[in-house]
Amino acid sequence: MLKPKVWFDALRVRWALKMYPVYSPPNMRNEIELPIGMAKENFNYFQTNLASRQTSFRTFMKTFAIDATTEDRGLVAVSEWFNRFGGLLLYYKPRSATTLRAFVNYDPPWIGRHIGINVVWDLGTYIGNCIIARRASAHWDLNTGDPDPMSCSALGFHRPQVAGLYWPTECDPVTKVFLDSQLLRHHVRLGPSPFFPRRNLVYLVDLWSKPNPPNPETERAY
Repeated sequence: MLKPKVWFDALRVRWALKMYPVYSPPNMRNEIELPIGMAKENFNYFQTNLASRQTSFRTFMKTFAIDATTEDRGLVAVSEWFNRFGGLLLYYKPRSATTLRAFVNYDPPWIGRHIGINVVWDLGTYIGNCIIARRASAHWDLNTGDPDPMSCSALGFHRPQVAGLYWPTECDPVTKVFLDSQLLRHHVRLGPSPFFPRRNLVYLVDLWSKPNPPNPETERAY
């Protein structure tokens, strides 16, 4: 179902994905349903493997002649790559939620036709690192929800997020990249959707890493 003009791109992505490492946290279940202790175990796994997985991501990007540094030049190159190739990372079957179930539940596992989810995860992590590189207060943290009960059933709950931002105070780049990959997956097959517009990765990093506004000057009383 791919458009003919992206057949060669699909072959390049398939070849580059062959040896990509699989993300395997200790508790491979839907984190929304995990008790906090097990969610922390998965988050510790994320932090422990953060550097090595980003090395794998940069190696993957080098097969497309891109140096995925967190500097502006690297971010722009990765963003442009994602616009072109991002829709080829996820398995597509019409009217099927298999890929979403794999992302949320680790079942089906992230191998074979679903191996591209590993790159989506690491690309989301890369975007988080770009935010952290631009905002001194930003850091990785475990998403434990907020006062709104709906937050405890949202994608990304009990998964890594970037905290220490201005507004909103947290963001979930991993889930955002996954959702954008789904939109791009539709784009390379059926064309862009007018109902679900998306921003590029550079825009997201700029939005989430924006500085706090300056304090308003107070009038002096004499």
